[in-house]
Amino acid sequence: MRKLRFYLIAMVLPLQIFSQGVLEGMVRDAMTGESLIGVNILYDAGKGTVTDNNGRYTIALERGSYQITASYVGYETQSKSIDITQEKVVLDFNMKTIMLSEVEVVSDMARIRETPVAFSTITPVKIEEMLASQDIPMILNTTPGVYATQQGGGDGDARINIRGFSQRNVAV
Repeated sequence: MRKLRFYLIAMVLPLQIFSQGVLEGMVRDAMTGESLIGVNILYDAGKGTVTDNNGRYTIALERGSYQITASYVGYETQSKSIDITQEKVVLDFNMKTIMLSEVEVVSDMARIRETPVAFSTITPVKIEEMLASQDIPMILNTTPGVYATQQGGGDGDARINIRGFSQRNVAV
C-alpha cells in the first residue's frame, strides 16, 4: 500500500511542477513602432512586471485564464484576455498615445508687510550692477543670513548656506 502511494505521488508531483507557463511579449508605440521601457504589465491586482530596456517582458504563470493589463503614462491602458495552456505564450501590445490634460501652476508672491515670512527681493537692476562675471548665487551674499562661496571658479559650482543650513535643506 505504501509503495502504491509513493508511485502515485511520484506521478502526480511532476504534473504539478510542469503546470506553469511563461507569458512573454513586447510593448511598442503604435505610431512609431519603438519599444517602450518601463511599461507596467499586470496579471492581478498588484502582481506583474515591467518591460526591460528593449520593451520585452516575461511572467511565469500557473495555467489558466488571465486578464493582462498594460499601462504607461501618456498611453491608453490596454487589457487583453489570455489562456495559459502551453509552456510558452506570446502576447504583444501596441500602445496608443493619449493627450494629457493641462497642468495648472498657481503661485503667490510675497509682499512687504503682508506676508508673514522673511524674504528679500533682488531687483533686475541690482543683478546687472553686481553680477559682472560672477555666478548668480554670489549676488545673494548681500542678502542677510545668506553665505555663498564659489568652489572651483566654473559656472554652477557655487554653494549656498542660508541661516546656517546646507543648500540641500533650503529651497532657493
